[in-house]
Amino acid sequence: MLDRCPGCAHEVSDTAEVCPECGFKFIADAPPANTHGAEDNDPILDPPASLSDDPVLDPPASQEFDNDDLLAIQTGSGLPSTYEHDTYEPPKRPDPPAKSQATIFVVAGLCIAAMALSSVFIKHQKAEKARLEAEAKTAAEADAAKARMAAERAAAEQAASLAKAAEQERLALAAAQAAEEEKAELRESRKRKHRSALLDTPQRRRGLPEDPAVIAAAQDSGGGFGGFEVPTTDSAAPEFGKDFRVKGTVYDLFTMKPIGEVDVVFSDLQSGKQLATVTDDSGGFIAHLPINGKGYTMKIRHSGYEPNYLEDSAPSFKTLPIDQRKSQAGEWMRAGGKTTLNSNKKTLIRRDFALIPK
Repeated sequence: MLDRCPGCAHEVSDTAEVCPECGFKFIADAPPANTHGAEDNDPILDPPASLSDDPVLDPPASQEFDNDDLLAIQTGSGLPSTYEHDTYEPPKRPDPPAKSQATIFVVAGLCIAAMALSSVFIKHQKAEKARLEAEAKTAAEADAAKARMAAERAAAEQAASLAKAAEQERLALAAAQAAEEEKAELRESRKRKHRSALLDTPQRRRGLPEDPAVIAAAQDSGGGFGGFEVPTTDSAAPEFGKDFRVKGTVYDLFTMKPIGEVDVVFSDLQSGKQLATVTDDSGGFIAHLPINGKGYTMKIRHSGYEPNYLEDSAPSFKTLPIDQRKSQAGEWMRAGGKTTLNSNKKTLIRRDFALIPK
């Protein structure tokens, strides 16, 4: 427990004997006993000769002090006036003055103001922290959006590049295929020209002759197909150096649709020479055959059909139902493919032929 020094009011502990600030002694020393007056045997020391002449000043009787007066001087006015039996009783400190209500209100107001200010400060700090966090989050989202847009742009550019490369490759392939088809068409065109050239007369005459003598059909077959009844021999003298024409159509026996790109080959019975032509998209063909006196045999060839053809006659195959055409196709095929054409003068022979699919 702390106490205060009577001399300087400094706080000291109860066990302290001397104040560390002013050196005040809390326990007074007892004066020594006066034994010199009662003892006659004590030696008396004479002063030195130099001091023997000095007067001895005795204190006046009024200035003599007893023990109680000495204790009162040392302890000061703050200590009790009596010191009995070497027992010291410290003085009692006066109670501090009571605080007024105005002081209490002022202190309370200051506390409330401090709390309000601290609350406002804390709210401001929280709002500032939330704002900084929101700004950081917005910046992070913006950076992520930029990175995502950059990745999407790069992916789109890569996809466009791949699509462009694929389109260029496709165009190159299409161009190569078109060039190959053009070459094939050119080769086929040359073949057609060569075949047509073989069917022309030495004078390279093309087209129909003026006012051709067409042999009328003995019986109309009634339809787009069917052929004229034309004799294969003529009793008149052959008009050598001239030609006769053979015109016809080649079609599918089952579907009745015309067949293009069909090779029609005529073999000269006089010289053995072969003349060939090819059908167009409508299945039609026309051939100029030189008059040789003996005539020509025919062959019709297509990779998707049987080699034996059927010459249309009356009644035409077109008038027959498809079931009958399919059921009798094998029998007709065995008897087909034996047509001979001959004329001794300029004329037009019309023949239509049907092919059987393989």
